[in-house]
Amino acid sequence: MAHPFLGLSSRQRHHLFWLTLGLTVLAMAVLQIIDAPLKTAAAPLGVVSFALAGTSARATAILQSWDAHARLHAAFSLGFDYLFMLAYASAIALAALWVGEGDGARLGRLGEAAAWGAGLAGVADAA
Repeated sequence: MAHPFLGLSSRQRHHLFWLTLGLTVLAMAVLQIIDAPLKTAAAPLGVVSFALAGTSARATAILQSWDAHARLHAAFSLGFDYLFMLAYASAIALAALWVGEGDGARLGRLGEAAAWGAGLAGVADAA
């Protein structure tokens, strides 16, 4: 089954790659800004500490270390992260297809497989 991005022309894919790469970098910057109030002694990695808490007791301790303003940042961060996932998965998939445009069917198949893998990685990140 052909990757959906292969329905676009090579030129369109290249333009879309640069757009999604730019969105990825922008989303990373926004997430860093949003995450600043979430870094506490209980959550030194901010929202990542919460995602990796491992136990309900640890998650509760992290939530208690955040004031109401920080909790709003956490909620926004969790939602905004879905835009980031879409952007980075698309950028990686488009990059893989771009590399796969080189000579040789083998490289093309490898690029297409990597593009599907990037999409699966984005879905797995959301799970």
